[in-house]
Amino acid sequence: MKDYEALIVIRAILTDDKVNALLARFEKKIADNGGELVKIEKLGQRRLPFRLKKHKNDKEGLYTLIKFKGGGSLVSVLGEDFRIQEDIIRHMITVVPEAEKVIAEEIALQPAEEGISGQPQ
Repeated sequence: MKDYEALIVIRAILTDDKVNALLARFEKKIADNGGELVKIEKLGQRRLPFRLKKHKNDKEGLYTLIKFKGGGSLVSVLGEDFRIQEDIIRHMITVVPEAEKVIAEEIALQPAEEGISGQPQ
C-alpha cells in the first residue's frame, strides 16, 4: 500500500455537522475499499484564490487534508466520489514520496525546541 494525501476544499457555508458527515463518508469509503485512514486535518477556512464557474458565489472554502494508505483502485474510487460531491469545490490526490515520509518521521522524533541560545529555559 502506498501513502496518499488528498487535499479537498469544502464549501464554507456548510455547518460543522454536514462537514463531519462528509468526512465520515470519505473515511468509510477508504475503509470499505481496503485502505487505511492515517489522519484528517482541518486546515481552516481560507479565501479562494479565484472564482470557479460551478461555485461562482463561493468566496471561501474549508481546506482539509486527508492522509491515507491504499491502492490505485482506492484512489480512483475516492477521486470519483470527490468529483460528484456538490459540496467539494476542488480536490487533489497525491502520492507521498518516500523522502517526505523519512523527513516527517525525523521531525516527529526530534526533541522539543530549547531556548534560542541552546540552553534549556
